[in-house]
Amino acid sequence: MSIQCLASLHSGALAAVLLAVDYYAPKGQQRRTVGWIAFLGLAVAAIGSSLYVFVDPSMGGLSYWLYIVGVLIIGASALIGSLTIYKTKIRRVSRHDN
Repeated sequence: MSIQCLASLHSGALAAVLLAVDYYAPKGQQRRTVGWIAFLGLAVAAIGSSLYVFVDPSMGGLSYWLYIVGVLIIGASALIGSLTIYKTKIRRVSRHDN
């Protein structure tokens, strides 16, 4: 699988995490933190994959590792987002409530 395909898959997963955090997490510092960490990871991964494609397509080069670090930052934002949602009290939906 090419690095471009992986980049598109991670972008889709990132979008799902950010939508879940937006829907479930309370407003405040935690949501902004998850958003900024996700933005940072996506920017680093985009720079790394662009450099990989246009400058240095070697495995183990600087561009490759920039992409890997960006993906790890995106994973950290997903983990922080999941923990934020886990800590949030979610009102249960009942079929009998009108």
